Amino acid sequence: MPTISIGLPVYNGENYIREAIDSVLGQSYRDFELVICDNHSSDATQEICEDYAARDPRVRYFRNEKNLGAAPNYNRTFELSSGTFFKWLGHDDVLADGYLEKCLAPLLEHADVVMAFPGLTYIDGEGAVIRHQNRPDFGMMAELPGERTRQFIDHQKAGDDVFWSVFGLIRREALGKTHLIASYNASDQVLLMELLLQGKFYQVPEHLYLRREHHNASMTRHKSEAERLKWFDTSLRKKLIFTHWNLLFKHFKAIREFKPRDSLTCYLQICRRFFLREWRTMGGEIKLIAKQLIGIGRA
Repeated sequence: MPTISIGLPVYNGENYIREAIDSVLGQSYRDFELVICDNHSSDATQEICEDYAARDPRVRYFRNEKNLGAAPNYNRTFELSSGTFFKWLGHDDVLADGYLEKCLAPLLEHADVVMAFPGLTYIDGEGAVIRHQNRPDFGMMAELPGERTRQFIDHQKAGDDVFWSVFGLIRREALGKTHLIASYNASDQVLLMELLLQGKFYQVPEHLYLRREHHNASMTRHKSEAERLKWFDTSLRKKLIFTHWNLLFKHFKAIREFKPRDSLTCYLQICRRFFLREWRTMGGEIKLIAKQLIGIGRA
């Protein structure tokens, strides 16, 4: 059994997947497996991955019989893995050398740390640096879950950069207690909440995760809420979309399920985000839902 499993979900990733795989195989830390789940690609992804798997036994390649959607494919990489620690890797992203070694160290040293992740750097389609993360430290190292929730909410004030920590190195035991990547928009935010209720998040100061932004990236191609919902899971055909209300209730559900000792503080911090900062958006969703219901009733 390897110490670390890396899950690489991919669909039509021929342009960048070689660079992603090479960045894993070139790591200084060697005790890992790379689990690639191909979501029925129609380009050269299969041939590329099979070539790597034939040359390195640490590379395990699986191809789905049909496109399952992003969320089920992400989760399948975890289900097929066996490492004590797990991380996801986008097929168009890159790990700088030393990533695995430096993220593993705090997890081995501190039993109460459930996830470690490095600094984030954005790169473009050619690999040129765009910018670094918008805060120097996204760590959440408070002792109490409620205080870590407060740190999580405060980090969000700076933008969405903190959510990319979901690509950090995670204890398998903790990740297995979550709902993984669920089939709704921004479910990674709830996954992070489920993890921080179980333990601390440690940020390694070096910028070792290179997040690629390019015109063919999933979040660029799927701009509308409906398009992103279908991208998460191809079996979904929902018409009513209320992302922020759904996220509010999913955060509440996470607190209810994990029962932290300071649950009230956790609830209050989540309310601080949604009702104090995002009330306009949530009000807009109610209006949109009302219009959709009226339209359905007239159909």
